[in-house]
Amino acid sequence: MKKYKSFFVKIFSIQMIALFLVILLSVLLSLNAISEIIYDKTEKELEDMCRIVNNLLPDTGIVTLNDIEAMSLYATAGTSVRLTIIQYSGSVLADSQSNYRNMKNHFDRPEIIDAFLKDVGHSVRLSETLGIEMVYAAIAVPSKSFIVRTSMPVTDVYRFFSIMRKRLFPYSILIFCVSLLFTFLFTSSINSTLKLIRGVTKKYASGDFSAKLPPRSDDLGELTDAINSMGSQLGKRIETITAQRDEIQAIVSGMINPVILIDDKMTVLEMNPAALHLTGISEGFKGKPMESLIKNQDVINIARTCLSKQDTQEAAICLDTDKGIYYFIYASYINGTVLMVMNDISGMKQMDEMRKEFSMNVSHELKTPVTSIMGYVDTLIGIYHEHPENIGKFLEIIKKQSERLAGIIEDLLTLSRTESAYIRLEKERIPARSLIDLCIAEHGEQAAQKHTQINVDMPEDIMILAHPVLAQQAIGNLLDNAIKYSGDNAAVTIHVKQADGFTQIAVEDTGPGIEEKDLSHIFEKFYRVNKEVSRSLGGTGLGLSIVKQVAITHGGKVSVESTVGKGTAFTIYFPV
Repeated sequence: MKKYKSFFVKIFSIQMIALFLVILLSVLLSLNAISEIIYDKTEKELEDMCRIVNNLLPDTGIVTLNDIEAMSLYATAGTSVRLTIIQYSGSVLADSQSNYRNMKNHFDRPEIIDAFLKDVGHSVRLSETLGIEMVYAAIAVPSKSFIVRTSMPVTDVYRFFSIMRKRLFPYSILIFCVSLLFTFLFTSSINSTLKLIRGVTKKYASGDFSAKLPPRSDDLGELTDAINSMGSQLGKRIETITAQRDEIQAIVSGMINPVILIDDKMTVLEMNPAALHLTGISEGFKGKPMESLIKNQDVINIARTCLSKQDTQEAAICLDTDKGIYYFIYASYINGTVLMVMNDISGMKQMDEMRKEFSMNVSHELKTPVTSIMGYVDTLIGIYHEHPENIGKFLEIIKKQSERLAGIIEDLLTLSRTESAYIRLEKERIPARSLIDLCIAEHGEQAAQKHTQINVDMPEDIMILAHPVLAQQAIGNLLDNAIKYSGDNAAVTIHVKQADGFTQIAVEDTGPGIEEKDLSHIFEKFYRVNKEVSRSLGGTGLGLSIVKQVAITHGGKVSVESTVGKGTAFTIYFPV
């Protein structure tokens, strides 16, 4: 506020000083002009008096100096005018204020010289006779061969000048005061407008663009209109920028990919929640060096390279080798800053490893029966005529390996269908008893061969919402494994119940059980606890993977509990 007051005082003071100087200069110029006018008027009056005296002097009759002296005294009686009559030779013939007999020759006086040469002469000088400054006027009278000179003291002229000055100064002061009042009112008007402009611009600075200046009809009206228009445009632009910023902020905040913005000094400007979560930072990151927040040197090097080359940088890096965390980083240079977007590719890396492992397992699993089939076929060709009694044995082996190969292919196709993102799962509400009975009937001969007893523990009214074929295959795979690994004269129990929003179907056996180190891997493709035993029993290594995928496809899950030496229980969950 003080700054604006000092500005008003400064403007008013400058205007007041300028006004004072203008009036003072005007007064001085006026006084100078008046002084010149008074001197000119005085000289003119003295010159006229010279002519009057000349007219009073008769052409004849004045024969003595006494007569001339008497006439000069008579002509100037009662006035301050001094009359002097001088011969062309410079001798003074008469003087109304001094004894002409004691006066020096006046031919060298300026006004006498001018009168002699030009008929009229003027001067302002110090009188040698009287010792005071005088104003002189002289005219030549050729017919009488003398010069008539009149003069008066400068003090008389100053007296007139002083009168004029005394009259001029009050009017000047009055004009100054009136002008000062109008200047104050004008400056106050400008200052009030500036205060309004200041108030409105302060509101603009605080984000309130609804404020408007009152309309004016003078030259400041264009300024107020421009400010009002500027406020409206700024308001609209700020609203647009704010909306765009909020949209961008919402998009960046909602991104699951970490986003980091740094400046040309490697200082962090912004981080989205995903980046904060990745780096373990909660707040207070703005303005801090990137090296102090991100400990991975590869990430820092990518940002530094992007800044130095001012070009896009891309790289896949490992943030945690033990946990297998990989990120693909895209760094873009934008007007002195680097925008880094990090995409988590850990799943892709894991899937790639799984795909490689799967390919190796498939190759290995298919290679065994194919090699066996090819070997026995070659043997058959060789002994066809020499040992016909072994043909049946070899054909049985070929059949068994072919069935195993067909089983692997069928399970791969089933697994592929259940893993497909485009599978259309048509669920039906079917009685659990019917589904279980179908599975038991399918594996009844297998159980009978091993003298395995299959028990069912379930209420009669439980319904299952599932795809009939996939559900039967998943439960059948669990029942098949239970019968295979339980040994002879064993018991397998199927428990069915509904709890926690799921229909739970558990297949429990009394087999050798599974060690704890293998429990987390048994649902992986081609994983076997005991490969030799599994292959001898005809397993493909894909049965439990199919069970897990069927459960996931239905929106459920699968679990396992096992005790070594006592048995294993697999449970598949179908949403109600």
